[in-house]
Amino acid sequence: MARRGRRLLTVGEACQYLGVSRMTLLAAEESGLLAPSRTPGGHRRYDPAELDRFLNRGRPSPASVTVADGPPSRQNGPVPVTGSSRLLLREAIRRLTLLLRADAAGLYLLDERQELGWCTSFGIPQWRTAQLAQSAPPRAVVRALMKRQCELFESSSERFPLPTARGSGAAVPLETGDEPLGVVVVTVGQDRQLLPSEIEIIETAAFYIGVLVRQQRRLETLETRLASIHDLTAGTHPPGVHGTV
Repeated sequence: MARRGRRLLTVGEACQYLGVSRMTLLAAEESGLLAPSRTPGGHRRYDPAELDRFLNRGRPSPASVTVADGPPSRQNGPVPVTGSSRLLLREAIRRLTLLLRADAAGLYLLDERQELGWCTSFGIPQWRTAQLAQSAPPRAVVRALMKRQCELFESSSERFPLPTARGSGAAVPLETGDEPLGVVVVTVGQDRQLLPSEIEIIETAAFYIGVLVRQQRRLETLETRLASIHDLTAGTHPPGVHGTV
C-alpha cells in the first residue's frame, strides 16, 4: 500500500517513526491530532507525511527519526522524578490549588522515553491517583502538550479528576525554553469557571514548576553519577584496606 510514493505505516511502525508508545499514539488519535486510514480489514495505517506534520506541532520526539533507524536514543532523556523531588512538586501543586480555591490539581510529566505519565496531585483521592497512574492521560492533557498552549475542558467529558466529576478545568503545558516537560491540570466545580486572570496564574505557576522539575532532574542525575563513581572507587581498595590513615 503506498501514497505519493511512500508506504503507509502500521501502528508499530508509526510508533517507531514518532518514538512514542502505542498508548500515546492512540491518545493522539483520540484527541484528533492524527487521522489514520483503514485497510479493508479495519487495521490502522498512517501516512508518514501526516506523522511529519504531527511532529512539527511540537511533539518532543526528533522529526528526523525514520522506521529504518528505529526509536530515538533515550540515553540523554530526563530521569524520573522520585522521592523528595516528588514531595516538592506536590507542595507546589497544593499551593496552586489553595491559591485558586480550586477543587483539585494534578501534574503529568514526560519520562525518559518521552511518554506522558502521572506524577502527583492535590485534592484527588489516593484510589483515583492509582487509577490515573495506570491509564492514559486525559485527551485535554495530550492536546495541551501537543499544541503547547492552554486547553480548557469539561470535567465530565474527560472523566477527570473523577469518573463522575462535574465542572471544568484547564490543562497548561509545562516547559522551560523550547523543552516540553509535562502538563499541569487544574479543575473547579460546577459553580464557577476559571477566569482569564486565574489561567494566567496557572501558566506562571507552570513556568516555575517547570524550572523546579528541570533543576531536580539535574540534581538527581548528578547524584546518580556520584553514586556510580563512589561504587567504582570503593572497589579499587585492596581487601582489608578501607582508605583510613
